[in-house]
Amino acid sequence: MNPSSFGFATWELVKLRPNGNNGPTIIGFLLLQPDLCHRKSCPVVLLLHGNAGNSTTRLPMCQILENRFRCNIFIIDYRGYGQSTGKPSEEGLYADCKCALNYLYMRNDLNNEKIFVLGRSLGGALGIYLAVDPVSSEKICGVIIENTFTSITDAASHILNIPCKLPSWLFANQYTSLARLQSCSKSRKRSSAFPPLLLISGELDNIIPPKMMWKLAEAYENIVTKQHIRNECSSNVKYDNPSKPNSLSQNPVTFINSGTDGLVSFPDGHHNDTWLCNKWSDVILRFVEQSSLHIRNTVNEIDLNLSV
Repeated sequence: MNPSSFGFATWELVKLRPNGNNGPTIIGFLLLQPDLCHRKSCPVVLLLHGNAGNSTTRLPMCQILENRFRCNIFIIDYRGYGQSTGKPSEEGLYADCKCALNYLYMRNDLNNEKIFVLGRSLGGALGIYLAVDPVSSEKICGVIIENTFTSITDAASHILNIPCKLPSWLFANQYTSLARLQSCSKSRKRSSAFPPLLLISGELDNIIPPKMMWKLAEAYENIVTKQHIRNECSSNVKYDNPSKPNSLSQNPVTFINSGTDGLVSFPDGHHNDTWLCNKWSDVILRFVEQSSLHIRNTVNEIDLNLSV
């Protein structure tokens, strides 16, 4: 099956070579808006799927996103997944995602100021990596993660029902997402460029416990708090309505009405079906709109400071 089977009329089969001609070939579907003017102005979503399945099995999710806010979507299979060649590894998957992001950023028919990353489970760990990476984060308007673990060792301890944390040396791949965010919050220089983050958690997730998403949300809140304190100290502009979570967890209805970023919990969401919950796409649409507005306001504030 391909995107045409799911109603996508305009799409491209993309082949990327993150490690050069001798490296693996990464296959992806670029789902484009048919109208060229809208294609150039609308958001672009880089969709990073979880460990199970491949890009084809995630096309129903792409349908929901496209139907809700008519965006361009790029979904890839990491090396060793789906039709992509090579052997999976943590560093290899990071390279695949960076290459996909750069590919979107360099296309002149897309809006590179409205690139969003949406990662589920394993894909969420990759999304956090892109958000923390100084070069990649400059190309991202916002990051959405769903039902993501704090680290592979934490996830394995939970799945295997082991009361203590397993030693990291047991695992070739670490994906230390919580440690990355915590390190970022401690770095005054780095956190100033951190993109807005939406954390979507299914409260009935029995694979990755929701408490891991809470810990990730706490680390993100620390980044945002320090960022706004620093901005107020270094700028003549007063941030009256900072893009900071009002509370650690918001319900979908509250977020749709007044949210900007942070943690949103879906009471009926399991690990693999939170994206099917009522108002899931509405929450993402709200985040995309608010993050795009935040970028425009930031540009206006920079212009104001330069003119003073």
